[in-house]
Amino acid sequence: MKVRNGFVSNSSSSSFIIAVKRDQERCPCCGHEQNDIIAEICAVENYGSEDTYLHGEGLEKSLEEFYAWEDEGSKEEKELVKKANKYIADGFKIAAVEISYHNHELREKIKNETIVLWEN
Repeated sequence: MKVRNGFVSNSSSSSFIIAVKRDQERCPCCGHEQNDIIAEICAVENYGSEDTYLHGEGLEKSLEEFYAWEDEGSKEEKELVKKANKYIADGFKIAAVEISYHNHELREKIKNETIVLWEN
């Protein structure tokens, strides 16, 4: 495991790589996905939360966050890529997110409404 250098040593959040089903129910008027957790994370981020934000969507962006904590080429990376590719093939989108320890509601949604592929 890598030790991240810099400001994160006293972090008040956790990093997650999650899989979210793409084909969720959409609003018939505007096409907005109902219960889109990624949009909810972005909304919290836009309200000025420094500890809750979207690192990026897709496997490549998610791996960038993973490499900040774990070694490239590690057993953990291989397992993550294998799981992520399986979910991508099944119609899921992959995202790396940061969730504040203080945002209990959103942390529960991450654990109950998504598939957590990795957590730090």
